[in-house]
Amino acid sequence: MSIILNFLKRLFTGGKLTNSYLLEYRYSGHPKKYFLDRHFELRRNYRIAHYSYHYVPHITIAGPIKSNNEYKLIEVLEKIIFRKAQYFHNPGNLIGTGKYIKFDTSIGGKVLAIEVKPSKPLIALKKDIDSTLNSIQGFKCQTYQKEIWHTTIWNMKKNAYTNNAKFQNVWNDLNKNPQEMKFIFDRITLIKNGKILREFDLVNLKTLKRFESLDNDV
Repeated sequence: MSIILNFLKRLFTGGKLTNSYLLEYRYSGHPKKYFLDRHFELRRNYRIAHYSYHYVPHITIAGPIKSNNEYKLIEVLEKIIFRKAQYFHNPGNLIGTGKYIKFDTSIGGKVLAIEVKPSKPLIALKKDIDSTLNSIQGFKCQTYQKEIWHTTIWNMKKNAYTNNAKFQNVWNDLNKNPQEMKFIFDRITLIKNGKILREFDLVNLKTLKRFESLDNDV
């Protein structure tokens, strides 16, 4: 069925299929365990079910990105990311987390998250990626008027399971509890249509394919 759908998309879009990409930082080590613990505590304590949902704690850096030239996209991202990689190794440029936050999504859902405090190099990296991609024909990187740096703990989508009262109760219980820690960026992951495509290793300045990924349990 997917082969037929792809053929029809190519037929009606001039022969080229436009894919969707995201740039993320996916936690590893202690920070990853920390966010997983918070997520599963929430599910257990408040009986929140996520049907067919695999939780991967992360920070979205850029995207969604639309492109029909995957190789050029990877090449452009490599140049930008590796040019700025050295700045993330400075102890003064650690990424931090803060309090619980909440916000509404553009499609009617609600998000409970932990605030992320980006370093100056991370903010500069995002701006460089956004502006560079949007200046190249065939690329489109979505930008937002208000940037909310965060790691999602609960994404309550608008559907049959929506429970605004429960969401408010959870928020009332958790919003005064700071969740502070600091960590270093060691890699950035390029996601294609929901799956890992490449990982940019900021320490060794290498681009890894999915099977070479540093995070073997994803």
